[in-house]
Amino acid sequence: MGAHYYLLSSLPALSLEMKRGVPEVRQVFLYCGEQLGTADFEQVRRLFLFNDIKNTVFFHFNDRKSNRQYMSPAYYDEATYVENLKDPASFFPFLARFHELAREERRIYPDLPYTDEVTAFFYDDLDELVDGFLAEWYRFELDLRNATVALAHRQNGLPITEKLIPSGLVWEAARRDPSVPDLGLGSSFPALGELVAWEGGLTGYERLIEDLRWRWLDERTQGFEFTTDQVLAYLVRLMSVTRWHGLRAEDGEAAFQKLMDTVSRSIRSSVQFATSGEQQP
Repeated sequence: MGAHYYLLSSLPALSLEMKRGVPEVRQVFLYCGEQLGTADFEQVRRLFLFNDIKNTVFFHFNDRKSNRQYMSPAYYDEATYVENLKDPASFFPFLARFHELAREERRIYPDLPYTDEVTAFFYDDLDELVDGFLAEWYRFELDLRNATVALAHRQNGLPITEKLIPSGLVWEAARRDPSVPDLGLGSSFPALGELVAWEGGLTGYERLIEDLRWRWLDERTQGFEFTTDQVLAYLVRLMSVTRWHGLRAEDGEAAFQKLMDTVSRSIRSSVQFATSGEQQP
């Protein structure tokens, strides 16, 4: 990995408490494109594959000329994405798989929202898509997402595996014995124990989720100063700050309550603050 002292030193320090001076994610993404070599920027592009998932599902169900803005940054810029739609096999295999199944009107995971189904395809292909920091980050994010959904379901007396992405430590543990409070992952995924033990308010729970992300990033990048891993970690933190400040405290409470209402009706469950995505058709 190359050293990126100038790039990282020129970016503002980030914290969840900062109230101004937060750069836009897209601006930093484009800046990375100017400062990084091809191989390093390729990793940056692959950090945003969840936005490609959202774009894929949205455009399948909606006219591309609608008022919804193309989610960016993404691996595929909008022009490339639209061009690839002429031959969906041009996409990464996990996206091409969605297009093929959609054309045949088939589902592999009919109990999941479409976005989560494509995300499951993504994790099926993870080892072919990314390695190193990105692979570790995506696996941590998967387990964090599945942990919050599993706990929400258990709180409402629902089967906790129904809406989990079928991959990762939490999913495997939930399948083995969903009755154990921390699913038996106290040592291998200690973040779950912290989520189980939380007794504060809902907004504080959201903040705990973000803190768990930041702690993982700190531990994973310790000793990797000015490397590509640090660039990727900076972008993850920037997305975290952007997401956190996009929710006022009262909005966070309302969003979580809406989730609880949805789970209790046994429809879809997807925790906004615990994923990089959002609820889709």
